Amino acid sequence: MAILVLGVVRLGWDAGWDRMEHIANDDRLDAALLQPINARLAAAGREVFRKKIADAPRALAA
Repeated sequence: MAILVLGVVRLGWDAGWDRMEHIANDDRLDAALLQPINARLAAAGREVFRKKIADAPRALAA
């Protein structure tokens, strides 16, 4: 999940991968920053899949 979180942070900050590597390895992004981002991403993903499952066609009755 950390890769996804860093990818979202990268897009939000418009940062290059070199900067993200520095931030991840040298600045030590702490859990206090990553946990809220992770929670929001997970909630958004659950919402997307909930909609897809609800809109999925029902199996044909035999």
